[in-house]
Amino acid sequence: AALGKARLALTALLDKRSSEAETAGARLTDLHAVTEEVAREAGDLKSLMDRIAVLRTESGGLQGMTVVTAENTGPAMYPP
Repeated sequence: AALGKARLALTALLDKRSSEAETAGARLTDLHAVTEEVAREAGDLKSLMDRIAVLRTESGGLQGMTVVTAENTGPAMYPP
């Protein structure tokens, strides 16, 4: 009788472990997909930053740049 109960308890524990392992596997797959996306975007950002650095170096800083500001001419009138 005690052996039967122990076997049932062991079976329940093994089922629980299997279920938790499946859940953990699914979460790990999701996490892996997210980290791959983050790595790709970080690489894109690095490439963009490198390109900006090259353009700044080639242009000599602010040379050739025009700073544009808005002129305040009063309140803007927008049709309803």
